Amino acid sequence: MRSTDAFIYHFNDTELSFSAGNSTVFYPETSSRYLRVVIHKENEKMELLGISGVRVYRDTLPVNKEDEMSVSATIGENQKEQSTEIIIDLGGGGLSTKAITLNLKDGSNFNRRATIHGSANGENWSLIGQGYLFQVFTPLFSGVELTLRYPEVSYRYLRVVVFNDDNQPVQFGHTVSLGSTLRSVVFAATVRGEYALYYGNTNAKTPHYDLARFFQYIESITVPRAALGTQTPNDAYAPAMPPKKPFTDEYPQLVNVTLIVLITIVTLLMFAYIKKLKLERPHE
Repeated sequence: MRSTDAFIYHFNDTELSFSAGNSTVFYPETSSRYLRVVIHKENEKMELLGISGVRVYRDTLPVNKEDEMSVSATIGENQKEQSTEIIIDLGGGGLSTKAITLNLKDGSNFNRRATIHGSANGENWSLIGQGYLFQVFTPLFSGVELTLRYPEVSYRYLRVVVFNDDNQPVQFGHTVSLGSTLRSVVFAATVRGEYALYYGNTNAKTPHYDLARFFQYIESITVPRAALGTQTPNDAYAPAMPPKKPFTDEYPQLVNVTLIVLITIVTLLMFAYIKKLKLERPHE
C-alpha cells in the first residue's frame, strides 16, 4: 500500500564548510511489519545514492503542542554582501521560537543558502541556525523548502540572511510564520479560589516537584483549565541587593593617597639610611 510522497535532499558547499539537508520521510502511523522506501531516479545520468543504514522511530508528544503565528517583517537588500536581510521584531523578549517560514511573492525557481540570527537589542547578533531555501519546479524535480529550524531561543529580534551571490534577489513577502511549542503550567489545586502566577525572576532556580515525575500517569485531557487574569506588578517583590563593592573599588581615591604616602615614607627612610652610611667611618 502506498503511504505518501516526499522528497529528500542534501547540499554540501566545501568552500564555505556549509551543508544542509533532509533525509527524513514522514508518513501516517502504521502497524505494518515491513516498510519499503523507494527513491526514484529521475533520469539515467543521475547517480544512485549510497545508503548506509536507516532508522525508524516514533515520536509521541502527549503534552507539547506546536503553535504557529504570523508576524510582519522588514526586508532589505545588502548590496555589499549580495544578500537579502529579513528582520523580525517581536516587540519584546521572552517569547520562545524554534522555526521560521518565509513567504514568497512569485513562483520563480531558486536555491539559496541562508542563515538565521538572534538579538536582544537589534544590534548585536548571534548565529542560531542555517540551512538552504529553495523552490524548484522542473519536469525532473519539484520541491519547496521555505522553513529554517533552529534551537529554541527567546530573542526579541530575528534576522534571516539569504545569500543571493550573483543572482537576482528572491521576492519574499513581508510576513513570516514563526513556530513555537505551547507550554502549560500544571499544579495541584486543593481548594477552589484564586491562584497567582509569579514570573520574571531571572535569578530563580528551576523547581523540582513530585508531580513532574508521575504526570505521565495523569489523564491531562480531563484536567480543569484556568484562565489568566490581568497582569499586575508584584508589590511584595523586593529586588535582591547588589553585591557589595570591594573597599578598593568603593574608595579608589583613598587607596591612591595611601599608596603615595607609603611610597614617600619608604623613599625618605631610604635616603636617611644612605646618609647614615656615608657619615659612619668604615671599619679597617
